[in-house]
Amino acid sequence: MSDSVISATERSLRAIQTELADMRDDRAVMVAILNRLEVGQNSYQSELRALRSQFDRFRVETREGLARIEERLAGGTG
Repeated sequence: MSDSVISATERSLRAIQTELADMRDDRAVMVAILNRLEVGQNSYQSELRALRSQFDRFRVETREGLARIEERLAGGTG
């Protein structure tokens, strides 16, 4: 093979190596972003569960309070 063919081949190989390195970097960035999104989503879901639980407690307490008020009004006691 001539020197120019070898030189062109070496340049091509270096370019391929550079592209592969860039692809690995891109992959690492994408994986990090996906991990952050997953953590954020889990955090969001945990927060949502806590809010639902608080709302359920509030609803039960409100219903109990209204039931006591209805009993007092129906019984005429104050």
